[in-house]
Amino acid sequence: MHPSLLQRCKNTSLLGFALLLVLAMACSNLSGPPAVKGIPTEEMNFVRIGGAESARLTVPMARPVLGEDPIVEQSITAAEGGTLELTYNSGSASLTFTLEIPAGALPADANISLGLASESYLVVDLGPEGMVFNVPVILKLRAESLDLSNIEFPIQMYWYNPDSDLWEEQGATVEAELNDGIIESEIELNHFSIYAWA
Repeated sequence: MHPSLLQRCKNTSLLGFALLLVLAMACSNLSGPPAVKGIPTEEMNFVRIGGAESARLTVPMARPVLGEDPIVEQSITAAEGGTLELTYNSGSASLTFTLEIPAGALPADANISLGLASESYLVVDLGPEGMVFNVPVILKLRAESLDLSNIEFPIQMYWYNPDSDLWEEQGATVEAELNDGIIESEIELNHFSIYAWA
């Protein structure tokens, strides 16, 4: 075979391969970017604490401040774990949040906080924000006289993702019971964030 003919065959093969590669890449993007999972704040149906129509929840929200807002903070060792409890009475509803941290759940000793992020809606702020656990922690709620008129059961738990500015489903079932106007719920969490019942 003549050398120039051989070179043309090689160039044609390389060009054909490059075109196939470009076509394959183009076809793989036909479906578009992956869909963002989550719900914008304005579309969330938060459980209301008070009976009256409350102002809309806005994010980012101010973090609860120790001494000023309903919040508890405690130093927890990773080896022993511990429990935090926050009680809040709104005048129309009574709430008790309990955060159970098993031994070995925390990646390191830490100051853990449990605060009510809104006095109008059932939203809690758990910190330090973003901490991921070795094993799940348990968040419990006991509430009396909540306004459940806008809520469909089962109640879901959502966490606020500041990167996407969306509320994402926690992915674990909220075990909730409603007896004589008292709701009790329990859910396992794998990281700290702002959480809402909706």
